[in-house]
Amino acid sequence: MQPIISLRKNAGMSCTQAACLVSLLLSSPTAFSAAPPPPSNGTSQPRAERFATSNRIDLVQQLWTVPVAGSPRISGLSCPVNRLPSLSLAGEIILVQDARGIRALNLQTGRSAWPDGEHDSGFLLQTDPRFEFPDRERPSFCLSGVVHGKFWTGCFIRRLVTLNLSAEGRVEWSRTPEDFQIESDGKIDFVSGPIEIPGGLAIALRESQLEEKKPRGWLVSVDPQGRTRWKTVTPPLPLATGHAVTGHVTTGQNVRDAITVSGNRIYWNQSGQRFLSLKADTGEILWQVALNQAQLERGSKCDGIAIFAESNMLIGASGKNVCAFHPADGSLLWQQRLVAPIESIPGIRQGIVVVSGECLTGLEASTGRISWQAGGTNDAGRGLGTGWILGDHILWPTRQELWTISLWNGRVLQRDALQQFTQAGGGHVLLRDQTLLIASPQQLSALQVLLRAE
Repeated sequence: MQPIISLRKNAGMSCTQAACLVSLLLSSPTAFSAAPPPPSNGTSQPRAERFATSNRIDLVQQLWTVPVAGSPRISGLSCPVNRLPSLSLAGEIILVQDARGIRALNLQTGRSAWPDGEHDSGFLLQTDPRFEFPDRERPSFCLSGVVHGKFWTGCFIRRLVTLNLSAEGRVEWSRTPEDFQIESDGKIDFVSGPIEIPGGLAIALRESQLEEKKPRGWLVSVDPQGRTRWKTVTPPLPLATGHAVTGHVTTGQNVRDAITVSGNRIYWNQSGQRFLSLKADTGEILWQVALNQAQLERGSKCDGIAIFAESNMLIGASGKNVCAFHPADGSLLWQQRLVAPIESIPGIRQGIVVVSGECLTGLEASTGRISWQAGGTNDAGRGLGTGWILGDHILWPTRQELWTISLWNGRVLQRDALQQFTQAGGGHVLLRDQTLLIASPQQLSALQVLLRAE
């Protein structure tokens, strides 16, 4: 059965848009769970266990919480959990993308950004609520979206969709992989979320594994109106034996890519096997580097695919391997193998490359040597979600806690027991002023925090 999409806020759509996106109009409010108010006697909620109190953040109280639906499980972790919803911030609006659809919430209240009524759950696009996963083979709703100007663009059920945030989330345009007129004998799918580049957006696609053929990849750029600017095809990419990648999109080989931009250069991690640099204005390939079989992670059930770029260094991750390249020519600077798969690269700060997975690891940017490592031993110390670099510290979510870790030596300076505040564990974190968002597999929580300056 085809997924059903709710477009109750999009009365301004054209007939063509509606025909492309929806087969049946459906609205299904989702329950909203507000956090209990602070105690009336003036005391705060219970404080978490604390190892130190200065030069960090203090969790004050939970502001609100909203239930979310995680997508199919990450099987390669030692204790599998559902994948986390993705978050985007546009001013005071949070765009939340999970297995049920895309919704817009108010940062301060957690309620619908543009309420239609008291029980409006904020959904802009919604999958059929009668089925837990209506499109199991291609759950593309968990690919991260991007805010660009007054628009948000992301993937939703095999479509690239742009919502107008100045018009209550109205659908501006949508594109399927077939709309890009890619010639292929198999099915084409999005294998990355979109990124903003000068003059438009870019997104990666891959064809399904074909019998006796190897899959090809494409990078496509569109302008803000959804018109194709350029598309670049790469040679077929053989997947190493035992190198299947568990990602957000399932194709014939269950692959996932990661793309990022720095200046006028796009950097592309193709399933951790090939790294490319392209011109953002034309799509011309400047260089490409393929890792050999000895360098590839083999036999892993879940490979983390990540990429991070700055002016003088490109970092790519695949499985337990981290590689550093020179952005100008793709020459390999160093390579390091870690003890657990990598899920994200929070960034580079003060000569330290921070990589996150079940452990948090700091690598020397110049040599790749492991400088320090934290966590990874039990649920209280096993990472879950992307960390946040805050000055000389890293806010790192685990299954049960929020850790504050020194960027310099990896020492755990503070541990906050999240369940005392949210009744849930860690997840992706975003910090906006004094509001900390934590997207766990079960709920999105907003916490009031107190920032302590050194």
